[in-house]
Amino acid sequence: MTIDRRQFLGAAATGVTACLAGSVRLRGDEVPKEYQATVAKGLDWVSKNQARDGHWEANGGQYPSAMTGLGGMALLMEGSTLREGKYADHIRRATDWLMDRSQSNGLLANPNVAAEAGRYMYGHGFGTLFLAQVYGEEEDNDRRRKLEDVLTRAVGFIGKAQSSRGGWYYTSAADGHDADEGSVTVPASPCPRARSTRRSSTWNTPPRTTAA
Repeated sequence: MTIDRRQFLGAAATGVTACLAGSVRLRGDEVPKEYQATVAKGLDWVSKNQARDGHWEANGGQYPSAMTGLGGMALLMEGSTLREGKYADHIRRATDWLMDRSQSNGLLANPNVAAEAGRYMYGHGFGTLFLAQVYGEEEDNDRRRKLEDVLTRAVGFIGKAQSSRGGWYYTSAADGHDADEGSVTVPASPCPRARSTRRSSTWNTPPRTTAA
């Protein structure tokens, strides 16, 4: 069966959102025994296909921010963290890459690059979800403050990007694209309420709302 880009990103977003909402709580060591070998092979493939600078990308260099957010979250679900575990180094490199990707307006992508232009909200949503999860594991005070700043601006960007109908599109409503698209709305909508898995955070900027 062939699955297109939008189906894949939409399915990935739904799975990630379910995990964040608490409806799926499995970690790597809780996967049923008959699936553990397959999951382990998949995670090893993900780790081996990470670029040296910390990012992942789809075919042809597409969607680097989105793939990095998804790849990082997959490794987190194994049980590794920024500080410990089999994939700790991979998670830290992915974190550093996304933090360095942060634009002055909060966007976690580069809209001037062809691989993300016209679709940057995918990467921004997945990247924000991933960084929100690692935030609680960061113990270095300087890095934690930097990460908090990146997340605060990222959530603010999501609020401004929301359409007048309450959803999100491939690009920001603030850029004149006042429309909705389901596969973008799913990863973007939980970001303003995202919390780390270990500690509650202080940043929480609600999305823009409109009158009924």
